[in-house]
Amino acid sequence: MNSRNLHVIIVGASISGLTLAHCLSSTNVDFTLLEARSSQFTHGAGLVIQPNGARILDQLGLYDKVSRQAERMVSHTTSFDDGRLLLNIDIRHITLRRTGYPLSIISRQALLSILYDHLPRRDRVLFDKKIVRVTSSPKAVTVHTADGSQLCGDLVVGADGIHSIVRSQMWQYIRSNKDAARFFLAREMPLHVSFTGVFGISDPIEGLEQGIAYRTCGTGWSMLILVGTDAQVFCYVSIACPPSSKPHRRRQQGKASLEPMLEPFLHVHVTRQVLFREVFLHAKSCTYVPLEESFQNQWSAGRFACIGDAVHKMTPNIGQGANCAIETAASLGNHILLASNTDAPCTEESLGSMLGTWETAHKGRMRTFSWVAQSVARIEAGGNCWKRFLRSYLGYYHAAMGIALLGDITPQTARVQHLPLPPHKITAVDSRIDPQEKDWSMRFSGIPVVSTIIVALLLVVQSLTRPEPSGVI
Repeated sequence: MNSRNLHVIIVGASISGLTLAHCLSSTNVDFTLLEARSSQFTHGAGLVIQPNGARILDQLGLYDKVSRQAERMVSHTTSFDDGRLLLNIDIRHITLRRTGYPLSIISRQALLSILYDHLPRRDRVLFDKKIVRVTSSPKAVTVHTADGSQLCGDLVVGADGIHSIVRSQMWQYIRSNKDAARFFLAREMPLHVSFTGVFGISDPIEGLEQGIAYRTCGTGWSMLILVGTDAQVFCYVSIACPPSSKPHRRRQQGKASLEPMLEPFLHVHVTRQVLFREVFLHAKSCTYVPLEESFQNQWSAGRFACIGDAVHKMTPNIGQGANCAIETAASLGNHILLASNTDAPCTEESLGSMLGTWETAHKGRMRTFSWVAQSVARIEAGGNCWKRFLRSYLGYYHAAMGIALLGDITPQTARVQHLPLPPHKITAVDSRIDPQEKDWSMRFSGIPVVSTIIVALLLVVQSLTRPEPSGVI
């Protein structure tokens, strides 16, 4: 075993960064987490915790705390913009009976607060530490902050989002070592913006019920409304960018500045009785952002590694962003622990080999999620008659199947290897199965055939919906 503890520098108190800190807290690995912001987590809209993320939170002792602040999702409705209902799914049994975990609606702020407040080694989190530069040597990596301080460690992990400074510094390192065999074909993937998004949080609205997800689709846009605890309303509007135009790069906030942009959607029905106008009028926060999409083919190099949105940024349509970030953090934590438990010194070569093994093991699963999110965003936007047909067909016949498969727990789903799995949460099934549960069993018996059909259709969509060159950042 190493004569000294491995020291990991985590950049970003994001969902992925704090999850990694939790994974390392119960090990012999030392870490320091640097965050550019102050200690207050004050922004973010709604999230859906799915089983693949819930199991890791459960292993870390956080799931019960999350459940107390989350609203269990009970229903998912899909409607046309005039209020006509395409499908209403009672999803209480879909994931719960398969995995032991329901779908849960929670605010990003609440999840971040839970991750931070219950971190066993909270003294290792330093706020107001904006990273300006990262330098690597054969013996250590050094992080330089805007206040002039420096911190040395064995490995730096970028959990600092889509515009990751750690990722940019990693690519500087790769370019300076281009002669290395591993980096010969390495190429940083550009960020594409094919959609813009508006995220909002609204006060309770009569007619919108707790625990229900309301999905509405039109031509060139889609909308998702989640109703969480205390009937708090989280809204997300995805708007396709015209191929000939470039989206605004600047984040905008405030109802006054966003009203002209959202005016065409004010008449859209969330339900038969509720218009989006009510959601907008009750909004207490409203933010416009360009929805960058990117899947990086290079996640690590030397003493650098990146996780979460820094390497697999997807649109929110399938609700997997936070769950994938949790999975990636847990999988990296597993490999870091293995490296710390060996007798070999923590050289740049040994860490690079460990990180390469981690990438190979986990990248394919995340690529699948990113591919599905990209395809679903374009199907839901319904830019042409073919996509609108697919949207209606998949939404009516296979929506429940998609919900079940996306968050399902499989042998490939990441977990915290050094912590025990939680007790199985699925209660014994009563022999008197109600008709609805029997119906679900019959539907799920066709998973292999139906999933093949869905994948085939998504492949067609993927080939027809590549990001436009005008949307490259």
